[in-house]
Amino acid sequence: MRYRILMVASALTLFGCLAPVTDANAQGASACGDLSGSEHGLCQAAEALGCSPASTSKACERIAETYVKQTGEAPPWLDPSAYPVLAATPRYYEYLDLETGTTCTDSYLVECDALPTPYDLYFAFHSFMDPPSIPVQEFCSTSRSEIAFLDEVPFSAVTAADIAGATFVTTIVNQSLDSDDTVLIHTCDGNYFKVGAATCRADAYEPEYVYEECTDDTIPDLSVRLRYQRLR
Repeated sequence: MRYRILMVASALTLFGCLAPVTDANAQGASACGDLSGSEHGLCQAAEALGCSPASTSKACERIAETYVKQTGEAPPWLDPSAYPVLAATPRYYEYLDLETGTTCTDSYLVECDALPTPYDLYFAFHSFMDPPSIPVQEFCSTSRSEIAFLDEVPFSAVTAADIAGATFVTTIVNQSLDSDDTVLIHTCDGNYFKVGAATCRADAYEPEYVYEECTDDTIPDLSVRLRYQRLR
């Protein structure tokens, strides 16, 4: 059995009754969605290689040159805004797959792992931090996906160029995600996402304690609202 860290043990029981669900507002995070024919094929090849505005590989350059010759337009994967900014509101200990936007929750954090899609991230609840939201990257086949915590770097300021200078780790970073922090996630599928602009609500968990940084009353209790975007 793989190792798990429980910030608050009773949280698993609290959410155990929830079945796997799909975010109705989930969207694909591909820059190729509106393309067809050979343009779509070139775009998919570029995405498979991780081509982006920050890429320097010769293979990415050749694909971009071919795309320009065929279409007379700039490749969409070189546009920093090509990938949409998406939003999600997972509950604590609810897995989120950044590629598809789907979420999954089960009582022992095991059933979700058996699903075909590798989930990338969940938020643990740390009752002695404010906000109590700890981003935890998920397991891949042999280790965790990678995370880089950008303290006091707002979501809007992070671009694909920041990936090269970030320090990615597979260990859990025991740091709460404030609204002006951002994390970079290198997913099990090999893509890079930024996650941030987070707010949360935690009224019911510790009634005697007020989490001053976790009082977003526009979302369900014991949940986190976040924005995320694929960078490459």
